[in-house]
Amino acid sequence: MTVPVQAPALFGSLHGIVEAGNVIEPGDDRWTSGVEFTAFGCEVVFAHGSDCWIGGTSDKLIQDCAGLAHYSVYNLETTIGWTTLDEKFDPKSLAIETMKAGTSSVLERLTEQGVKDTATIAAPVVAGPITTGGIVGHVGGEPPPNFSTALDIGGTAPDAKAAVGIVEAKLLDGGDHVGGAGTIYMNPILATDAWGLLDQTDGGLRTKTTGSKVVIGNFEHPNVYGHPGEVDVYLGDINVSEVWHRAENEHIVQAERAAVAVWNTCLLVKQAASPPTP
Repeated sequence: MTVPVQAPALFGSLHGIVEAGNVIEPGDDRWTSGVEFTAFGCEVVFAHGSDCWIGGTSDKLIQDCAGLAHYSVYNLETTIGWTTLDEKFDPKSLAIETMKAGTSSVLERLTEQGVKDTATIAAPVVAGPITTGGIVGHVGGEPPPNFSTALDIGGTAPDAKAAVGIVEAKLLDGGDHVGGAGTIYMNPILATDAWGLLDQTDGGLRTKTTGSKVVIGNFEHPNVYGHPGEVDVYLGDINVSEVWHRAENEHIVQAERAAVAVWNTCLLVKQAASPPTP
């Protein structure tokens, strides 16, 4: 006799974008009235010599600001097919748990590369030590911006620690923006190499140098990204739908949720590191 055994629960990421972000869930006015992000930090603070009277301007120089960044929302989904003989496994609960555990890593990849539009969606082929491709799906409407627009600071840092330092230095620059700490993004390989720079505070990671938040997630190797301020993560409810194919003795369950990560678009930078061998 075969006895069904419930698999152990899935683990969500410890320092992923959902865990590090300011999570906005349904019912919050910032979600229900549309997703938008005020890009603080775009302005430049100017300085004058002592002979410049207070209240004066530098030839009336006005710095243009990015203003509000409006975002479309991604629709995440997962589909699970079972034979009706496997009903003791509770496919609805599994679909919901899968969506909860997988939301962060999917959002991280979407944040970096967006959706790679395709006419036909097929299951990915498991190959290589680390997958660096994007999320394959259908593009509906205007997708949110992603890290592909990041300013490449240039060159390749000798290691992950140097790459993080270069990104932090740009955030503090103050030459073309206010200058301050922000949010740093990298994958686990680089984070391992730069671990001595990181400090765990209140369950989250920050850099010891500037106190910038650190997101360790599903980002392409070996880039370190950064932007001023923090990141807002909008998460919708997980909705489950199901259908039975009696002739095939199948039970199909699909879980969906709306989700998007929103960050300061006025300055987004990246720096490549010379990574250790995975």
